[in-house]
Amino acid sequence: MELADLRSFIDVAEALNIRRAATAAGVKPSTISRRIAKIESELGVSVFERHSSGVRLTRAGRDFFQTTSSVLH
Repeated sequence: MELADLRSFIDVAEALNIRRAATAAGVKPSTISRRIAKIESELGVSVFERHSSGVRLTRAGRDFFQTTSSVLH
């Protein structure tokens, strides 16, 4: 897991929308999606529930957000 992956995760967790997080970060939504998929693969859990209107953190995602945001902010 790279720092860019963690920053993307935090951006999405705060925006609750992959497209908005990607726009704010100046990258393509597919880049963000790949980074989130990499995190989920490495953790072995889903960190977001995906919906047509955006995303919502899972319980594991909330726990991971607390950890990563306290380290990176």
